[in-house]
Amino acid sequence: MSIAGNSRPASGSEHLISHQLDVMSNEQGLKPGAHGAQVGLASIVMMYLHKGNWQKIKNLLIDIKSPTTIKDLGIDREFFINAVLHASEIRPERYTILSMGITRGRVEEALDYSSAWEILECQQHGDWNSPERSEHNGGTRKKDGAGDNAVDFWIA
Repeated sequence: MSIAGNSRPASGSEHLISHQLDVMSNEQGLKPGAHGAQVGLASIVMMYLHKGNWQKIKNLLIDIKSPTTIKDLGIDREFFINAVLHASEIRPERYTILSMGITRGRVEEALDYSSAWEILECQQHGDWNSPERSEHNGGTRKKDGAGDNAVDFWIA
């Protein structure tokens, strides 16, 4: 930030989402979550929307035992979606992917996709303990990756 002369390098969409979560929590009389944990989850979702390697971010967060889902953070799905949809209002002059008019559907897709990917990882590594998660419930089959690294999974 010293080189840039402002906070822009440390104030991307992920941080805006965390700040919006804090604003919404305060408005509802809730205790705001940990900034770093919120930014971590938002990083997964934003990288998914950027069509980048969100799995790598998620794996790194898992390695350090940081929350990687809204459930891990104790955040209601609708609450998180609304935070993402309104986060650009925190600093409207800052151009981020949020400035491009992210839709509810895209945010839901990112949450579903990243959660389904986690479910697949649990199944592959044998630490699948929740019987209700083991059923596909007539979901949609998705493919992640290409070639030998491609994996199939289901989104309920």
